[in-house]
Amino acid sequence: ESSPPPAQSWPARREGVMKQSPRPSVSPAASVQYMLNPMHTALGVRLLRLLGSAPLSKRDVHLAGQTILVTGASAGIGQAVAASLVHLGADVHITGRNTTVGERVAADLGCTFHSVDHSDMGATRAFARDFSAKLERDGKALNCLVNNAAAMMNSHRRTEENHEGCVALNLLGFWALVDELVPALDKAPGGGRVVSSTSAGMYLYRLDVSTLKDLDDGVPEWQGEGYDSIMAYSVTHRARVLLTARWAAEAKRRGSTTRFSIAHPGWVDTPGLKGADAMAGFYKVTKPTLRDAAGGADTIAWLAAGLEGPNASPGAYYFDRRERPINMRFADTTQTQSDMDELLSFCAERSRAGPFRDASIAPDGSS
Repeated sequence: ESSPPPAQSWPARREGVMKQSPRPSVSPAASVQYMLNPMHTALGVRLLRLLGSAPLSKRDVHLAGQTILVTGASAGIGQAVAASLVHLGADVHITGRNTTVGERVAADLGCTFHSVDHSDMGATRAFARDFSAKLERDGKALNCLVNNAAAMMNSHRRTEENHEGCVALNLLGFWALVDELVPALDKAPGGGRVVSSTSAGMYLYRLDVSTLKDLDDGVPEWQGEGYDSIMAYSVTHRARVLLTARWAAEAKRRGSTTRFSIAHPGWVDTPGLKGADAMAGFYKVTKPTLRDAAGGADTIAWLAAGLEGPNASPGAYYFDRRERPINMRFADTTQTQSDMDELLSFCAERSRAGPFRDASIAPDGSS
């Protein structure tokens, strides 16, 4: 694999930057509905099984000959998704930051590990290009990308490219990987699939792109004690949901055969949740009710296997194998067209290109 390009930082943008937005507030209506929904727990998985949705098996689908990339898969939900897809016969590749752990997991699962830090745009783009080129040399197609890598940060930290860690990993790296891999996915017989993971915490906030800018610019109000881990995590995941719908519309406009979807896994007992300082109280209270990793992986693996059917809505948001609305009732979280334009411009600028590696595409999708 080639070396990633030199890190590009934004010192001029960081120096003396002024805060652009007020601190966002949680939607009370969304918060109540989110916290009082028992289906997020293991109960939801049990109900899914009672209603006839059995765990995936080769009786449902056989993925022999298909190549699937699962990011952030050396532990937790990503690892469980990879395990399910290996079981279905796919040639699975996983990514993670810890080579020792990742290679051990890959050996246990029977898949291939790649060491990638998806909070690093240069490394992510270099990996994607090398990965696509190797598949092409080997005469293989990329059938599915499971864009799973994400994390809640315990404090404000800067990446080597001088981005805020949560924005870099959950949003900019998320964008960059799709940006680079869509051309390879388009070559898959019958069209490729991009299946992303998200958090239902995205329901809690309306996305204000100026908040993303403040986070990424590292304004003083968002550092130290002012850093809000839950807010940063939630707004970046809301952006993932909105981008998925927009990518699907853009793919249709371009005649791309790649399909897009995104899924919330439920409340899952993972190392990420256990290690999140801001979620310590939540974890302590809900731990007996949480889903295991396999339960959280169910819908993501189901989508990766292409089982949503021909009538599925492009770019849809899923929970427990059903399409769901992206805004809760009475919650003032709906986005405007202007919000979407700003989000696309933000991601395109700060992840270095896009969408789909074509900087001539205007934020409204026109050329």
